[in-house]
Amino acid sequence: MSADGSLHAPTQKRVATCARLYHAGRAPLVVFTGGRAVPDGPSAGAQMAQLAQQFDMPPDAILIEPESQSTLQNALFSLPLLPVSENLILVSEAFHLPRSWASFRWAGARGLQLAASENVRRDPETGWPSFSILLRETAAVWFNLFRAAAWSAASTVDLQNDDWLH
Repeated sequence: MSADGSLHAPTQKRVATCARLYHAGRAPLVVFTGGRAVPDGPSAGAQMAQLAQQFDMPPDAILIEPESQSTLQNALFSLPLLPVSENLILVSEAFHLPRSWASFRWAGARGLQLAASENVRRDPETGWPSFSILLRETAAVWFNLFRAAAWSAASTVDLQNDDWLH
């Protein structure tokens, strides 16, 4: 999301995919998760929920998690909002689904299904696959693993801090 609150094209595709799943009867409840790009700005979760309503999703089919700043926090903060933590569908770009799956499993979700909103993110100017995002994601997987392990270890002695999961 941009600082002005506008959603980037890949995020818009995620919302459209969620709306399709809702209208197909596969996702009767959708959580849009994501915090603010700037302190006083709108949350990504709220912006996505607003866009979903333009795709004819009713407000009672939408939950908003407005605080998370990372995939680990998406999982940790979203799951308590849901009536169940199993048989969920994660929607993200294909390159991001493995890390999303691992994050939600770590947070306690079971029976996860994956739905790609976009198979390959492409450079808008060249049309080529964005290799830089794949490199970034590779590093992020390992960074997430370290942060999740540290948070989990600290929680055994009640020292965890959700800010570690940014």
